[in-house]
Amino acid sequence: MNAWILGVLLAAGAPNLVQVDLVFTGEIAGLFQVREARWINPDFPPLIGGAASLKTYLDQARAEAKQDGAAFFLLDAGGSLGGNLMGEGSNPRLTAGILNLLGYDLKNVGIRDLYRGAAGLKEMARVARFPLLSANLRERQDTTAPPPYLRPYRILEAHGLRIGVFGLITEEAPIFLLNHHLRPFYVARDVATARAMVAELRKQGADFIVALTNLGVSRDTMLARVVPGIDLIIGSFDGRGMREAYEDPTNHTIVVRTYSGLSDVGRIRLFFDPETRTLVRYEYQETSLFVDEFPPDPDLLQVVQRGMPAPATAPRVKAATAQ
Repeated sequence: MNAWILGVLLAAGAPNLVQVDLVFTGEIAGLFQVREARWINPDFPPLIGGAASLKTYLDQARAEAKQDGAAFFLLDAGGSLGGNLMGEGSNPRLTAGILNLLGYDLKNVGIRDLYRGAAGLKEMARVARFPLLSANLRERQDTTAPPPYLRPYRILEAHGLRIGVFGLITEEAPIFLLNHHLRPFYVARDVATARAMVAELRKQGADFIVALTNLGVSRDTMLARVVPGIDLIIGSFDGRGMREAYEDPTNHTIVVRTYSGLSDVGRIRLFFDPETRTLVRYEYQETSLFVDEFPPDPDLLQVVQRGMPAPATAPRVKAATAQ
């Protein structure tokens, strides 16, 4: 049979796939400003546009998703707050406000998000127009549930699909935080919590399960191997990004992550069979937020410049202009 005719017949018999685009960041560490990428070229560093360039990227990505008929969700894997371990330079209110302007749908709680302790986390949750997730950060007085301002998981609905998303923080949090940061909290074991979340989300009718983690890349790959049922892990914590997706050979869990400091953004396109509600294929892309490629959004650039102290040698940057 002619190969072209065979291709047409196969295409005609194939289901019309539905598309869900997940765009994500992780370990932003409060670096919303435009800055020089000296780790790329110390002599002639290109400019990374931070939150304002991310806004330009998101405008384009949302327009592409709309054109493709795809659902679109913006997620953060944790570690958004800046400053140091003592909480100096940390601004939960400003951080949540910038994430609001970018249009985030969900955010995981990471180690850095606790640099101002419970009070800072409450403030971030109060300002945020999106849920903060953590399945294993529990109240010390009730170790069976997270604080009332956090949620263990959320279910996103799109194209008749139910996508369950839960959050995890590293169980080694006491090593990376001061005693008073964690005094109101109890951190449950991550693997046991992940298994419980998979069972709960399947019970809730989830067709696809996403873990937003602040564990580190080695822990993410271990989680993909030992916890069947997680379909996608979007990781953060140690700053190591992934140019290509990793798929566990046993459970076929997909693992992706961006680098730290809002130097890049990740996007994974998921294609589902609408009849069986199963994943058929996916496409992953990691994109650096260079100013030359994504001119900073002028409104968000002003918000960042007003809200954050400029470095001693702040680079000059021209904002995007309306066409």
